[in-house]
Amino acid sequence: MTETLRLPSRSRARALQGHPWLFANELREAEAAALAGEACALRDARGHFLGSGVVNPGSAIAWRRF
Repeated sequence: MTETLRLPSRSRARALQGHPWLFANELREAEAAALAGEACALRDARGHFLGSGVVNPGSAIAWRRF
């Protein structure tokens, strides 16, 4: 898994609490669209690893944790 999805700073706290998914409005749209269907690492705005999951920007739930 070499792809990385970064979050805006406003989404960090929710992901750090271990929430198993993120909604599309919590992700950077251009990055999510480029990673559609890919397994990727999720990182906060500073680059800290938050988890691994699959991206689906066409869904309301755009990232699901493995």
